[in-house]
Amino acid sequence: SYAKGLAAVALGIALGAAATARMATRFQGFGATTIGPWTAWPAIGGPDADPYARLHAKLVDAIPFAPGEGADFAATADSAGAPLDGACAYRVEGGAIEARFWTLEATTSAGLPFATPSHRHAFSSRDLPRDSAGRFAIVVAARASPGVWLPVAAGGRFELRLRLYDTASATLDGLALPAIRKAGCP
Repeated sequence: SYAKGLAAVALGIALGAAATARMATRFQGFGATTIGPWTAWPAIGGPDADPYARLHAKLVDAIPFAPGEGADFAATADSAGAPLDGACAYRVEGGAIEARFWTLEATTSAGLPFATPSHRHAFSSRDLPRDSAGRFAIVVAARASPGVWLPVAAGGRFELRLRLYDTASATLDGLALPAIRKAGCP
């Protein structure tokens, strides 16, 4: 009947809107580049970005890198593939990264900074002490830790963002990015 048809159309519109909203806030577009636990979408800021990538950037109020300007990598799991969990501690370890400058930030799974007593949300390549081989290590954990410590909220999922500015590698292939190793869980 007419009422059933109208209800089916309304349900279809509602489901379509919900699916589009979910895709736009969670899906950053096609053409992902994955290096270890890190994933970037290099075309998101270019003229050929797909509609989902453009909508995602607009909804999260991001200004994506244009091709050749840099790259924005995200990690939601450690190097072994386990989801990042604020109940655990992690070591982000690496050496030279092919970029003029880079930052590492810990955010909520929604991409927002954590409210922490230290008010520390990120480190940059200029902030980090390095050993004689040029390697660095950052402890990401809810509890204060000796060395370079990046705080997160205790419990719950979180995300790490690695932003490379003026990276020398235009294709991103072959970049050496830091490993994310679980250091333990209480």
